[in-house]
Amino acid sequence: MKAYSLDLRERVAAACAEPGAKICQVAARFAVSLSFTNKLLRRQRTTGTLAALPLHPGPAPRLDTTGDQRLLACLREQPDATLAEVAQALLAAGGPVLSTSATWRACERLDWRRKKSLHAAERGTERVVGLRKEFVEALAEEDFTRFVFVEETSTNLTYCRRYGRAPGGQRLQPAVPLHSGPNVTLLAALTALTPAGLGALLRVNGAVNGDVFAAYLDQVLGPTLRPGAVVVLDNLSVHKVAGLDEIAHK
Repeated sequence: MKAYSLDLRERVAAACAEPGAKICQVAARFAVSLSFTNKLLRRQRTTGTLAALPLHPGPAPRLDTTGDQRLLACLREQPDATLAEVAQALLAAGGPVLSTSATWRACERLDWRRKKSLHAAERGTERVVGLRKEFVEALAEEDFTRFVFVEETSTNLTYCRRYGRAPGGQRLQPAVPLHSGPNVTLLAALTALTPAGLGALLRVNGAVNGDVFAAYLDQVLGPTLRPGAVVVLDNLSVHKVAGLDEIAHK
């Protein structure tokens, strides 16, 4: 918490020194707590100053530069390790014994944050890497405004929040639906042709199959396409049904 400014402290002390002033009224006038006002006056009497005490930075880091490098090596070797596993790996690498909280603080200080994003393992194969490189190189000379990227996403309407708040010593036990509710799928086109960058929206109940996607391409996306537009689809199976090329070229 940031300390009150010296200017405010001086004004509070001056108001308290006025004849007939009451500390509680001064505290309310300057929107500060009564406890702060009492401590401020006591500090003025005992030290002669109204300046704020220096903030305590907390315990010094347990790791020096060498320890930081060992910790970074452990994190790079197994990025999804738990804090306890990181502490054990650091100890095995010659580092000091760290608690879970000390390990967390060290990771935060090095700006290594808790996150994880999964992708298919085959994305790193030589064949796929080569294909991605060829694709990017082929697009280098293209007009990016011609491209329209079609994506789908779905959600379940009975999802509930995983966390909440309750008074100390009490549990929070919200009800969860007994049966899973309906899924809703949203189809959309990402394009530079619209100011928002998003267009051709369609919401459908349930999953998307070949017939639904063909209808989306024909009745929703198709009318928004301009001549020369390039529709980019991913490897989803419904994108491979017969007849989509004819619909897109209409």
